[in-house]
Amino acid sequence: MHLPPLPRSTLFALACAVGSTQASADDDSTRVYRVADVVISATRLDLPVTDSPSSCSIIPVAQDRLVLGTSAADLLRTVAGVTLRDNGPNGQLKTVSLRGLSAENVLILLDGVRLNSMQNGLADLSLVPLDHLDRIELVRGGSSALYGGDASAGVLHLMTRRSRPGLNAHAEAFAGSFGYQLFGLSLSQGWTAGSLIAGVASERAVDDYEFTMPRIGAPDSAMQLHNADFRRTHAYATGAFDLGSRSTFRAMLSGVRASRGLPGSITPGIPYQRARQDDDQVKLRPPYARPSMKRSLV
Repeated sequence: MHLPPLPRSTLFALACAVGSTQASADDDSTRVYRVADVVISATRLDLPVTDSPSSCSIIPVAQDRLVLGTSAADLLRTVAGVTLRDNGPNGQLKTVSLRGLSAENVLILLDGVRLNSMQNGLADLSLVPLDHLDRIELVRGGSSALYGGDASAGVLHLMTRRSRPGLNAHAEAFAGSFGYQLFGLSLSQGWTAGSLIAGVASERAVDDYEFTMPRIGAPDSAMQLHNADFRRTHAYATGAFDLGSRSTFRAMLSGVRASRGLPGSITPGIPYQRARQDDDQVKLRPPYARPSMKRSLV
């Protein structure tokens, strides 16, 4: 069988391909080294403040709550580098932002339990009373590799307190302007190696105050804020026990029920709307053991 000769262009292309393959097989100097797989994972082990790669602070909660206020937002108001976004009187939404980012980028933890809402990413710090907090651990800067995408601005870790040795009882009652009232009761039992604390607190206020609205080219108008009242009840129980010198056994249960009015329009002649917002928040930290280190960030 006689085949027609191939064109010169086809023969040239075949020769180049064969030569290139032969040269690659003979002159290849690339070496491949097989090594064991390396798995990189983030952990939440305790880290001393002096060894932390991020800017961090430990903010203790003082005992004199008449100076600090009644919520975690009142304490963070005085911390450098923390911007408190205050949306009204005592019972209104209060969030924090770090390094110019929004509040959705700051992760808020209570004994390791996430407080940020799954709906809008915010954590309302007005719903976190100070009466059972020991300190706040603040980590500034991106921590998404360790905690997730909502920690790109930083992390606020609220740590519950431990009781003094012996049986302790504490009751308090405060009253203030605009119908403000606070009642609280807590019981605690402390041992050398651990403590149990349980308490309940109720807080309310009317907060309908008068103010002056300045006007250009007309006399100032005296007005009154309406529908700014709030009621908040908080119950909690915490336990912590040392398991030797290397670990601590902890558990936490916290529940908050709040009802607050949303102030309506202040435009003259337009009636305000009596809108309300109700919040029910329950946080549970099941019993767990964790490494124990003094002055550490988690």
